[in-house]
Amino acid sequence: MDREQAWNVFQQTGSVEAYLHYARLTQALNRAPAAQEEGHANQYRGLNPYGEERG
Repeated sequence: MDREQAWNVFQQTGSVEAYLHYARLTQALNRAPAAQEEGHANQYRGLNPYGEERG
C-alpha cells in the first residue's frame, strides 16, 4: 500500500491504524533524501577551495 492508498483508506474508514500507516509512509518519504545527502556529504572531507575544512 502506498501513501495515497493509505490516506484513502483512512478517509473512508476513519481507522486509527490506517492513519498510523499513512503517517509512517509519509515520515519514511521525508527522511529518505536527508539520509542520501548525509552519505554524499561525508565523501568530500578535507579542505574546500577557500581553505576551510569540510565534513
